[in-house]
Amino acid sequence: MLENDNGSFLKKNYPLVLIAVGFFLVLFPFNLFGTDKLGPISLVLYSLFAVLIMGFVLYYKQRSKYSAKTRKIVKLTALAIPLFFVASVIFGVALGIGNILYVSSLEPTKNLDRDLFEKEILDWTNTHRNQYGVGSVVLDPTLNDLAEIRSTNLSVAYPAYIEAYSDIDINVIAEREEIECIVNGTSVPIHDYTILVPSKSYSEMEKVVDLIMTYMVDDEGYGNIIFGSNITKTGIDTFVVGGDLFVVQNFC
Repeated sequence: MLENDNGSFLKKNYPLVLIAVGFFLVLFPFNLFGTDKLGPISLVLYSLFAVLIMGFVLYYKQRSKYSAKTRKIVKLTALAIPLFFVASVIFGVALGIGNILYVSSLEPTKNLDRDLFEKEILDWTNTHRNQYGVGSVVLDPTLNDLAEIRSTNLSVAYPAYIEAYSDIDINVIAEREEIECIVNGTSVPIHDYTILVPSKSYSEMEKVVDLIMTYMVDDEGYGNIIFGSNITKTGIDTFVVGGDLFVVQNFC
């Protein structure tokens, strides 16, 4: 008797069973994780979603056979589905915003305006050169190209060989690339430095630039180059690798 009763129940209520299967096996994982994380499983879920729709269609055609209580349950289920979608969207948006903020905190260089950062370095250089009475330097396109080449080499070498590559004389690289610094018709030596910018708040760009430039002058002995009276040109480039920001600047 029990088997007959169960069979009779499933036979009479299979549209409801389809709806229940579709709701729990499709909507919940589909909205909670999203297709990008579910991968091939999403194809299966799309199929089950079709089962869900079929369940509602079959119910609608046979709704007169169901009790008022059953019809009320189905109506509530139908109402719950769009509400679940809305809740999932809100949850997804909140999760996405939180993830963006979290990633930004781990990678402060991600949204950094590097062009503005390089301009701040040029401004700092000229402001302090003028204070020393040696005049401003001009941003030279050829030296900029050389700085970019140095940046590219160091990016490729990061992290294992970056120190070894940074020790390569910039004039060796310039000769290889057939780049010269011409001042008053004469080819003169090129000087450069590379520095890892400390993990500070890049929104306080002027303070960070002042920190690294002061370090290069006071602790690394580059003052005689940065403030050299015979220095007239500079090239600047920045690069980000491994979440770290590096500055390359050369002079001649």
